[in-house]
Amino acid sequence: MSSTRTQKSQEASFNAFMKQMEVFRGHAAELQAMADDHIGADPDSMLWDAAGTLQHWNAILARVTDAYHHRGEFAPE
Repeated sequence: MSSTRTQKSQEASFNAFMKQMEVFRGHAAELQAMADDHIGADPDSMLWDAAGTLQHWNAILARVTDAYHHRGEFAPE
């Protein structure tokens, strides 16, 4: 591959990465807002479903953070 073609490919991949980072940061900001609002849970009417929902969401988020930090099933052998 020519160096010009390689450079264009790298620029395109960087731009795609930065677009995905923008999406990621948007999700992270929404998650922070949800956490700040206690996921909309009302402590005066808290039921088990709220705890179960949060447990499910935490399991999903744990897969993302575990993959990044190479923990659990993503740990090197």
